[in-house]
Amino acid sequence: MLVPLPPLLLLLLVAAVASTPAPAAGDGGAGALPVINPISCLCNSTSVRRTYQPGSAFATNLADLSRALPRNASASGFSAGAFGAAAPGTAYGLVLCRGDFTGTTCASCLEAGFRYAEQNCFSSSDVAVYYDQCQLRFSDKDFLAGGGNAPESAATNMNNVSHGNVAAFDALVAQLVAAVADKASNASRRYATGQAGFPPQKMNVYALAQCTPDLTTAQCRGCLAGIIREMPSWFTGRIGGRILGVRCDIRYEDTVFMATGADMVKLTPLVNSSK
Repeated sequence: MLVPLPPLLLLLLVAAVASTPAPAAGDGGAGALPVINPISCLCNSTSVRRTYQPGSAFATNLADLSRALPRNASASGFSAGAFGAAAPGTAYGLVLCRGDFTGTTCASCLEAGFRYAEQNCFSSSDVAVYYDQCQLRFSDKDFLAGGGNAPESAATNMNNVSHGNVAAFDALVAQLVAAVADKASNASRRYATGQAGFPPQKMNVYALAQCTPDLTTAQCRGCLAGIIREMPSWFTGRIGGRILGVRCDIRYEDTVFMATGADMVKLTPLVNSSK
């Protein structure tokens, strides 16, 4: 089971403002509908909470955005755009579904995220919502051009490898995640998965890396490299963990949590396991 961690360092200044982390969602497969509660919902990504008024230009534009982006993402799993005339009042948004979670199920997940934000963020005008299968951010400020990954959300598995295997396991995870990140960066969809066996504990490790597909290869790899550098601070010895951001995500687990296929990175042979 993954347990939400406190927001990353870049969010420490906003710990006191409206933010509504929720219990971890069920993983589900590509055909599963999301639960109501997301992994985390960050109702403001800045130190000063911004809100909008019902009936305002921003509220109208946000309503248009929340309908259009999920619909647009059903084809490719990604959509972004600005809605409304020049600021103030323009709503900026970006949505992304996990690479194996497409079509109407992608749209449904995103629609649930917008509904959750509306019901729980009390008219905040800068919100990020993270599920296992999809994620979204909207804001009254233009965050699209910069390509930044904030706000990020991290979670870790409660279980550890045995003490004597920590160094070897962490090294294997680092190698696997790096290989998957390299493949994702060069894939047109900016999505890749991988697997590796860990014989000392008769277990296997599965990993995922993803960027928004509008990033270039270099931008995607740079984004992933940034969150990979954060991993030792959160995941030493842990059998699973993830860091989710607006532009890129990584995750690894000792159980299969995503669709598998022949195109996966295969780092070391899988081992027999009861998991």
